[in-house]
Amino acid sequence: MKTVTFLTNPSFKFHHSEGYWLLFRKSFFILDEDLEIIWRHAGKVWKITIKKGFITDFASIPRILWNIFPPWDEIWGLSAIGHDGLYSIHAWNNREMCDRFIGEGVESQGGGELTHHSFYDQLRLWGWIAWLRKTKRSIKENSRFVEIEELV
Repeated sequence: MKTVTFLTNPSFKFHHSEGYWLLFRKSFFILDEDLEIIWRHAGKVWKITIKKGFITDFASIPRILWNIFPPWDEIWGLSAIGHDGLYSIHAWNNREMCDRFIGEGVESQGGGELTHHSFYDQLRLWGWIAWLRKTKRSIKENSRFVEIEELV
């Protein structure tokens, strides 16, 4: 069963880059439109909205992997934007749940179970770095771009 449904496919544009070495330089993009998502998880249904103006780095996928996982690809790109939004506000105060979202999103978009587990496993291994970098101030600032509504 498809657990993640993307209701919109927003456009985005380059915002800025950080870092020194080209292959690992982080690039950031800004949403031009809202991303609306329905997620069925753990017996609940959530509507997640990542609003226009949100800045994403597509789950910090290193540039060296863009040939395999291009951020503009709907299979992982939309899931990565949603994941970045959830991380940015420490959604549900539960990092594992945010990581489950990207895995289920990738699989729901046709990425397959192997890709699902690949994303999930890497986030479980490395995601704590981004999670711990969030401050109370950044969480508050990002909350204007992310809405989560429990539907059921």
